[in-house]
Amino acid sequence: MARTMPLAGFGGINHRYLHIFLQYSGFKPEYCNFETHKMKKIFFITSLVVYSASAFCQSSPSTRDKIFFSKALLSSYPLQLSSGKSTHLPVFSGKVLVFVFLSPECPLSKNYALKLSGIKKKYDKQVSFIAIIPGTFDTKEVVAFQRDYLSSWAIFRDNTLKLTHYLQGKVTPEVIVINNKNGFLIYKGAIDDWAVSPGKTREHYLNLYLDNALRDFLNNKKILTSYHTPVGCFINDF
Repeated sequence: MARTMPLAGFGGINHRYLHIFLQYSGFKPEYCNFETHKMKKIFFITSLVVYSASAFCQSSPSTRDKIFFSKALLSSYPLQLSSGKSTHLPVFSGKVLVFVFLSPECPLSKNYALKLSGIKKKYDKQVSFIAIIPGTFDTKEVVAFQRDYLSSWAIFRDNTLKLTHYLQGKVTPEVIVINNKNGFLIYKGAIDDWAVSPGKTREHYLNLYLDNALRDFLNNKKILTSYHTPVGCFINDF
């Protein structure tokens, strides 16, 4: 096991915490030997790059609006239906694509199901809603989740997490809203501000982030904020 050592230039931040940071950022630090001077340098440089990229991705709305997702890639990743049958994303006709990351084991995914169904009903004629369940779950559990909470939804299981990583999904529930015409990001993050932290919610929501983003985009209005930090259960890479 690699030793935990302060990393120069980070004011006492050690390898262990940067190891965790990079793990959630998609980097696989377990393949690096931090005992060697060379790998320490690589780890340090990579940390700076990932940190800078993270800051860039969570910067102003004008910056995030330029993020692009390829339709060809979206439809290329292997998925499964709730029944377990292999499939890929079909071609959707809506002006907007709304990907919602959900988990049958996450309480907030269940708590938000009714609200999500209400938003879907409101915009169904112009927006395609796609539920993504990242990770490996028992088929009976997924089928029951769809039956009890999202019976009218198209649900896809992403066992390989390839689509989830491409869309940069980190939490359940979390939404990714994409312009279906050109592939550009419209909004990413929380559904609203009802959930303050896992296990803690407001009595009433104050801001309807997803609803407002869809309304403004469909009415050709500027999206004021294209990112709000989602609250929920982390998507694990195993």
